[in-house]
Amino acid sequence: MAVIRSIALALMLLCLFITPPKADVQRVNTPFYGEVLFSFNQQKYFSAIVQLEKGLSQGQLANDTDEAQALLGSLYLAYGLHRNAQQIFNRVLESSVDNKSRNLAWFFLAKIQFQRGYYHLAVDHLEKISSPLSGQYEDERLTLMALSLMTLGKTEQAIEFLSQQMKGDNKVAYARFNLAVSLLKLGERESAIKLLNEVSAMPKQDAESAALIDRVNLLLANQYLENEQFDLANQYFNQVELQGRFSNQALLGLGWSAFGENEYATANAAWSELASRDSSDASVLEAYLARSYLLYQLKNYSDSLSEYKKVIDIYQQQLDLIEQQLNQTDFSKLILVMVELDSNDEIGWYWQHDVLEGPLLSGFMLEFVSSHEFQESLKNYRDLLFIKKNLSKQQASIHVFDDIIDVKTAANGENKPRAEARLMQLSAQNHDNKIQALADKIVEIEMNQDALALADSVELERLHQLRSIDYRLSFNLEELEDKLDYIKLVEQATKLQKKQRLLDGVLKWDLMTSYKARLWQIKKNLAELESENRSTDQFKENIKEIIKSLPQNFDGHSERLSAVGQRLGTATTQVDDLLRQYDAYLQSILRDELVAVKKRIEIYRSQALLSVAHIYDLNLKLGEVSQ
Repeated sequence: MAVIRSIALALMLLCLFITPPKADVQRVNTPFYGEVLFSFNQQKYFSAIVQLEKGLSQGQLANDTDEAQALLGSLYLAYGLHRNAQQIFNRVLESSVDNKSRNLAWFFLAKIQFQRGYYHLAVDHLEKISSPLSGQYEDERLTLMALSLMTLGKTEQAIEFLSQQMKGDNKVAYARFNLAVSLLKLGERESAIKLLNEVSAMPKQDAESAALIDRVNLLLANQYLENEQFDLANQYFNQVELQGRFSNQALLGLGWSAFGENEYATANAAWSELASRDSSDASVLEAYLARSYLLYQLKNYSDSLSEYKKVIDIYQQQLDLIEQQLNQTDFSKLILVMVELDSNDEIGWYWQHDVLEGPLLSGFMLEFVSSHEFQESLKNYRDLLFIKKNLSKQQASIHVFDDIIDVKTAANGENKPRAEARLMQLSAQNHDNKIQALADKIVEIEMNQDALALADSVELERLHQLRSIDYRLSFNLEELEDKLDYIKLVEQATKLQKKQRLLDGVLKWDLMTSYKARLWQIKKNLAELESENRSTDQFKENIKEIIKSLPQNFDGHSERLSAVGQRLGTATTQVDDLLRQYDAYLQSILRDELVAVKKRIEIYRSQALLSVAHIYDLNLKLGEVSQ
């Protein structure tokens, strides 16, 4: 009974305070918050915290600030950082937020007060919630209020709050079961049994709900067995699944219940079935003694003696096995195998070790390694291993940054002089005056409509040739003295001059007709030239800014990296020290549990030996055993 109650209480705390909140993905307003939720839903809670801190400090969560604050606070709360969580939720309450966010903040603050044992404050905070919470939070609020009221001795009010929960949900069933266990601890047996019966009557929807209902039926049956209400005890023992996790305990209890009603055949059947199962289970080992004791009660001393001897041998085998495990098992290596941390893994609330090895295969150890205390210790150890890996990565990054600074320093020493030389070269080339002179010339051409000024080199060469021909014709005619030759040549020269003037006119006509197009094109070229000149000026300014921005050295960055490296080294040393302490702690509790198991089996063996001695005494008195 004590074991069941402790497990139930652990489950209560686990369900209430270590369950991560479900983020409302429909309310994502910023892509960065979507990345946070992606990490969160992959159970990468450490990365989610880092992203949230970064996003909030850099203003990347402007449209999701309230929900991001609530998520960050709940993550801190789940990691046990109560002060950090309380500061965040107090800030949420102080800011001008909507009613839903304020209600959520009061809810998480109530969780913090409950964990610290301030149940009055927890109730006070919960009463300030003005409307039902969304999703899973509402049932958690009712559970938290019920537990707080129950702790304050207000049982009826606590039950009333639980009655408001949605029935048929596994979390509601857990809440009622946990409250019932707490009521039993407070001596409120009738109220507890009422709640347990409500859970027992729920349908088994899946494996989880089936296991919970089996646990409830076992708890009810043991309650009735303690009060010698054997009929009711039998009823609930028989409702536990025969091959389920709690079947061994149920068979053991069913045998004692039947024994209490003197139904020895039923008791023998239950214990015989149990005795055929794995002998490392505590219930099975107890069943060996119970069945031997049953034969003794039936005064079948011969068979009872034979059974006791078999039991003693089995107990001795178990003791030898445990002694071997204590002497030969490397518990430190076993713990590392259990946490099985992969390179990119992060711890999650629902993580637990499923594969048992070595001494953990023992049925006696199964209950211990499945307990909330041990699983949480493993999670803490696994968290420390993850932090150590993360620190190692950061330390490796420091070395990379050092290399980058060395490369940057070398590059600056080479590139800065080249940039300064190029800037001097560009500054020496003053194109502004030339471009302005060209612009003035274009204005003059446009004012005088000087088409000839827009002629290209080929056209200018043709004009020059035509005028040269005209000059030579006129010059040659003036030098002739023979009148007849003069007349003939004049006729030829006249014809040639007409052709020359025609060609000259055609060329000038072409220049005049293309004047506007040529003027537009040259203005366009001027605009492009001015644009290129401005780009050159901007390029020079950029070079100046780059030269100005280049640090003379990276001493400041190197100092920061050195400081960060020292902090990382200190943190690594602290984590290594914590890992050694936790490793020693986990080894000690595993060894202590094995030693405790060994002592229990030694007690069973001593009881069997005493029973054998007692049977020998009886047989001697009856004369049935010869000297």
